Amino acid sequence: MFERRSVTRKVVQHMPLLTRRAIKSLPNSLIQTSLSIWLNKIFKPAIHAGDLQFAAMRKIGICVTDLELDFSVSLRNKRLTVLLFPKDQEVKLSANSGDLLLMITGKVDPDTLFFRRRLMISGDTELGLSLKNFFDRLDAQSLLPPQLYSLLKKIAEELNALK
Repeated sequence: MFERRSVTRKVVQHMPLLTRRAIKSLPNSLIQTSLSIWLNKIFKPAIHAGDLQFAAMRKIGICVTDLELDFSVSLRNKRLTVLLFPKDQEVKLSANSGDLLLMITGKVDPDTLFFRRRLMISGDTELGLSLKNFFDRLDAQSLLPPQLYSLLKKIAEELNALK
């Protein structure tokens, strides 16, 4: 009846549009709070190990271009704080959701995306390099719940097949 791979591919292709619509329909405070909770949960070991110390009292912008989601992250008092649609950022990392997912799951390294101009980093060069190096060392499998990592890995594999 349905070929599983074909259905998965269609879902992956339409995910950014559906996610963007969902984001636009939700209150900003809910999105900001949700991002803050998830980022603190996921990066708790990295925060306690000091791996995110480069973000202390700094404004790191993240722009997920196809989702029209723009936010900044700062480390304050051993917690990541999130601000939606910030006015100023010291460094800004921009990419589409698919490329960020490929990078996070280790399917593509940040340097490859950067040199292919699919990952843009602007602003404070030193802070941007620290952020890129953090992503280079990122082990999503150890940070994410196993079911979530497995799902993200499958989506990333589909994205890789589409490219």
